[in-house]
Amino acid sequence: MSPYDLTVMHHSSHPLANPVIAVHAIFRHYHPVLTGVGERFRRYAPGLLNRGVELIVETGLTADSSDSLRSDPLVNRHPTESISAQQIDLDILHGALGRIDPTKPSPFLWQASTGSIQFLRALRSAKRQTKAKALYVGTMVEPRSVEISIIRRVKRAANDWLFRNTYDHFIASGTIMAEIFEQRGIPPQRISVIPSGVDTQRFCPVSSEEKLQIRSGLGLPPHARVLLFVGGIVPRKGVIQLIHAWKQHLANSPHQDDVLVLIGPRERQTFVTEEQQNELSCFQKEIDVATATIAPQNIRFIESMDQIEKAYQAADLFAFPSEKEGMPNAVMEAMACGLPVLTSKFIGFPKTEFGSAGNEFEFLPLSTHEMAIKIGSLFNDTDNSIQLGHKAREWAKKNLDLQVTLDRYAEVYHHLAIP
Repeated sequence: MSPYDLTVMHHSSHPLANPVIAVHAIFRHYHPVLTGVGERFRRYAPGLLNRGVELIVETGLTADSSDSLRSDPLVNRHPTESISAQQIDLDILHGALGRIDPTKPSPFLWQASTGSIQFLRALRSAKRQTKAKALYVGTMVEPRSVEISIIRRVKRAANDWLFRNTYDHFIASGTIMAEIFEQRGIPPQRISVIPSGVDTQRFCPVSSEEKLQIRSGLGLPPHARVLLFVGGIVPRKGVIQLIHAWKQHLANSPHQDDVLVLIGPRERQTFVTEEQQNELSCFQKEIDVATATIAPQNIRFIESMDQIEKAYQAADLFAFPSEKEGMPNAVMEAMACGLPVLTSKFIGFPKTEFGSAGNEFEFLPLSTHEMAIKIGSLFNDTDNSIQLGHKAREWAKKNLDLQVTLDRYAEVYHHLAIP
């Protein structure tokens, strides 16, 4: 049995019988700036409210924040002119603190995914002023280096102490992340493993007839073989490698109408420093060079889609060659839609949360040559692809359903806020 809380935290009464809890969740970036954790909690909000938890987003006021979003009572946007991630987090926390009435008796919590020393100190002060507890939600797995100097080791130990003594509870999306929390000195009983969850009613397979209709609406050939990628078009997502592998696949495939569809923004508004922007600019040039020799009918970029589930429902195969993740939404969405999934064994890859390789998914090789072969083999082996997709769908329904995730989050919130 795992030492971590994998199900729910026991509480004496159902959440709905308790007072509504306000959770002030701090996000450095939020819709319309796309980030995995922001989008995830945007989808969680209605379900959490039904469980007695009101999610109040505390975020920055960016140049592209629409008026409708500014006036949304669940989203408080705080001005910040800094490009420093640490300072943005501090500005948001200070802005949120200024809006809270400490005389109101209603229970509430702080929630964040930030662990810098400056932020932790400010959060400790905010907790004292508001007499509220704080929850840390992990978003990305960051392996801990072993070979570091004595000075850095001392600094890391001090940060770990502050981290575990500021937040009252920790949520990990998988056991790998939970183990890293434990390496930082956090006892297992203060860690809950809650997979991110996917709406298996929205993300679901469709009939052959519906698939053809969706393809028509997206302008995709009705009988082409479609490989899908969903995610930011940024260096760590492995898009360049996928495009090179796709060129090799096309060179060896008798099906010259095969299509690679990549859905995700090419601009990254979370890249704010000059170094990050230069890196992204160079990467975009690489993308342009890599795609220049691919016929337009064989590759297609889509910046965004409101009904992203239709992209999965129109595809035949899903590829995710990322280098580092937490619990990627896209993989869960593809599995829920019954797509055969090819994924890299990225840094932070869940031990069991996606099932097992060869059953619910298959690993995508690192080399572009082997990647191309793997894509072609799954395209050509229809029986295996169908079986893989079916098992992925069943796994998602049983282990990754959003309603279970919402139940677990609600239990944690109520347990922390109401002694």
